[in-house]
Amino acid sequence: MLYRPEVIFHLADRNVPAWHAWLFKAMFRLCRRRILTGLNVTAESVERGMDYIRREFESAERRLRDGRPFLCGDALTAADISFACLGGAVLLPQPHEGYGAQLPGQDSGCTQLVAFSNEMRRTKVGT
Repeated sequence: MLYRPEVIFHLADRNVPAWHAWLFKAMFRLCRRRILTGLNVTAESVERGMDYIRREFESAERRLRDGRPFLCGDALTAADISFACLGGAVLLPQPHEGYGAQLPGQDSGCTQLVAFSNEMRRTKVGT
């Protein structure tokens, strides 16, 4: 989304107070390059990150194959909550699905992000 300012600006308008969105938009163009270089965002690093997420979803699926209801057994733990919070964002949940914030949707134009989200939604732990 760093290459799609119109998408990220739309999200800012929908998710934070107006003055936060204004400040974010003013600073975004100045900070974008530093974010990209500082975090070494490249096509290769994005693909590595997506592969890492795929492996984590597969690992969670393996843990649940034995019928346990939670990642670490019969009780909800920080592992379940962490996976739901961090992994859940990959699924791009929408307000009509009960999510409280606006994330990019199917029509956002972020084709790689949406395709990856759809891939992860087709997994057992992504449903």
